[in-house]
Amino acid sequence: FLIVSLQYYTSPVSDYTFSTEMEALDYLFSEMDERILESEACAEDNELHKMHSWLPDGWVVEVRAGTMRDKMYKFYVHLPTGMRFFSKEDVLRYVNEGKISEWDVKGLCDTISEDNILAQVEFNPDGLPKGWVKELVFRKCNDGIRKDP
Repeated sequence: FLIVSLQYYTSPVSDYTFSTEMEALDYLFSEMDERILESEACAEDNELHKMHSWLPDGWVVEVRAGTMRDKMYKFYVHLPTGMRFFSKEDVLRYVNEGKISEWDVKGLCDTISEDNILAQVEFNPDGLPKGWVKELVFRKCNDGIRKDP
């Protein structure tokens, strides 16, 4: 039998693993862990994130212009199903009980097309550190609608 002992270096903050001491030292001197800790501290103080910490994974906040373009409407949207709700209570009722409220937006705001979406905000998106927010801004251009993150 050949027994091979592998040694790894792991950052307790980021969980990044390195196979050589030199890689670990380079990472350590890059001060990446300090930036991660600062970022997490800022996220904890973020009021926008605190206000939406109840929002389940897979849901985004969507802002749309009204039919007369004089008002904006905020919706909570479950992207996988396209279900759209006006309030936290409606979202939680749907998630916990499967019930849908009777609120109707017909005439106030078009919710079928993407033409009047102004932005979508996702809290705790995949691939970003805890507390980060991803916003997509929708812009009309000559060849359709552009979604800028």
